[in-house]
Amino acid sequence: MQIIDAHVHFFNLEKQPDLPWPPSDSPIRKTTLPSHLQRCSSPKQLAAAIAIEASPRVSDTSELLKLAETESFVLGIVGNLRPDLPDFEDRLHAFARHPKFLGIRLRPISKFDLTDKQLLENLEQLSRYKLTLEFGLPSLDLFSKAEKLADLLPNTTILLDHYGHPNIDGSSPDQKWQQSMRSLAQRPNVYCKVTSLQSRSKTNPPPASLDHYRPLLDFLWETWGKERLIYGSNWPPASTSSSYPEILDLFQSYLTNSPQAAERFFSENAIKAYRTPSP
Repeated sequence: MQIIDAHVHFFNLEKQPDLPWPPSDSPIRKTTLPSHLQRCSSPKQLAAAIAIEASPRVSDTSELLKLAETESFVLGIVGNLRPDLPDFEDRLHAFARHPKFLGIRLRPISKFDLTDKQLLENLEQLSRYKLTLEFGLPSLDLFSKAEKLADLLPNTTILLDHYGHPNIDGSSPDQKWQQSMRSLAQRPNVYCKVTSLQSRSKTNPPPASLDHYRPLLDFLWETWGKERLIYGSNWPPASTSSSYPEILDLFQSYLTNSPQAAERFFSENAIKAYRTPSP
């Protein structure tokens, strides 16, 4: 079974010494390239990765795309472009010509005004190019905004990053968070990316036992189904709480008796959502 990591970050500080992300005091602020990820994930074997640009600078999205075009391991990239700027349409058109440019990320979604007609017209361009839109929801009050956006863009494939930022404490997830996730999951154009579980654990160090994470995993599969959940590690930020094999081990253990669900989670759903060829 092939594994596609659909949420990683690559950056080269030798080429981009003034990169605005990661922060200067972050332990992950060091060059991270596909070869580093492949070494860190050993003995696990990754088929490919999808890189997400976190820097707001257009030049950094360009650099990430250049990397993808020279690395067969990088299946594609998601750029960090501002759809509220007047030059967005021209920039999107230029990037969309590249087969490995897969979509854009709103970061953070909170700063975008969904009553802005020009913003919505710009975002509608994504579906015309068959590109995706993704964002995180670090607070509960943002879920209604995500629902509205999904309703306004029914032809656009949307990905929820970091599975809605829950707190994991070994018990059933917060009821208000569950309600918000169920409501968002009713939108058929929205997928949910499940990144490192250890990173969201309230217990430090994060427990190794699957039982600590099972209530959350049960909820995610019951709510989103096996067709709309996508694996991503969030490497290297996730490296501050666990090793790469430990991230994968939890998911593989959970899905050990569900081979079809595992295939969809680890590769097929990412290929479908991002409309990218299989590696």
